Amino acid sequence: MDIQFTSDDGTVKEGDIMYEWSKVFIGAGEMMGRTFTIARNSKQLLEEAGFVDVVEKTYKIPVGAWMEDPKWKEIGRWDLLYLTTGLEGMALYILKNVLGVSLKYPNIIRIKLTGAF
Repeated sequence: MDIQFTSDDGTVKEGDIMYEWSKVFIGAGEMMGRTFTIARNSKQLLEEAGFVDVVEKTYKIPVGAWMEDPKWKEIGRWDLLYLTTGLEGMALYILKNVLGVSLKYPNIIRIKLTGAF
């Protein structure tokens, strides 16, 4: 799963809290010697490892129950639950332990992100 938030209609763009948090999270992963962009690069990595005829399928996952189709509405609910359940822990760890930010700032980010969902 690619953790960079995007939208088809342009509502999530540079400057939006969801978009910016994704960039912070990806950058922090690189600082830790880890990557959160594996989904973007998996086909290329598999081909470089010698696999042939690699087929890549991309699925867009909604965040929240805004879609009309009942199947996608449920998927969006589960995705939102996943994100909001782990948000505080992810934000605190990344901002405090990796980026060295004071505790006040992670709480502001968490509140803004929670409001964005």
